[in-house]
Amino acid sequence: MEKETRQLLTKLTKEYKKYYREEKEKFVKLNHCFDQCEVYESALKRLLKLVKLPIIGRGSSRIVFRLDENLVLKIAMNLPGLAQNKIEYGLRNSEFVCNTYLKDQRELPAWLVADYCTKAFKKHIKEQFNMTPYQFDSLLYDGKYKLTHGKKFKIRSQNSEKAQKFLKFIIDNDLQPGDLMTHRMINYGINPRGKLVIVDAGLNEKVYNDYY
Repeated sequence: MEKETRQLLTKLTKEYKKYYREEKEKFVKLNHCFDQCEVYESALKRLLKLVKLPIIGRGSSRIVFRLDENLVLKIAMNLPGLAQNKIEYGLRNSEFVCNTYLKDQRELPAWLVADYCTKAFKKHIKEQFNMTPYQFDSLLYDGKYKLTHGKKFKIRSQNSEKAQKFLKFIIDNDLQPGDLMTHRMINYGINPRGKLVIVDAGLNEKVYNDYY
């Protein structure tokens, strides 16, 4: 990682702590019963103004910047984004998730640094799991529902071992299957090693129920 990049990350960490403290003090003066979400959002809004990098992705809770040729910077915009950063960093060692290397050191990290992944298409589902998009979607939705409710589910794939492992990963980490079906290929990417991975893995059941 280049020196300028490290300096930027150090600055973001330092400034976010300051912004959070200042915004909290401001809201306390205005209203003793302030909403914690407002403090986070105000601090993160100020933090995002510091970043002068190309934006390559934007969702309801996070913005993704191109940090350099090989890395991206994900910054939360609100409390759900902070929660998703925490979940995603916890999954960093999985073969099914884009590698994440660094994070803001707070319990709810404001930013993450991850691999830059190229765009994924439905054909990559076929290549990795030897399944049609319909079979893959059934694996995620029907498979998770039936297995978590004690019912039987047969995986229809010539690469059943890989598919079974992926389904187990989804169930064990309580991820939202609807967010990972083939109509949401935007949440997948091809990592530097040429493998299909999830690039947006922060939305599990708890985050969904708490914030959406």
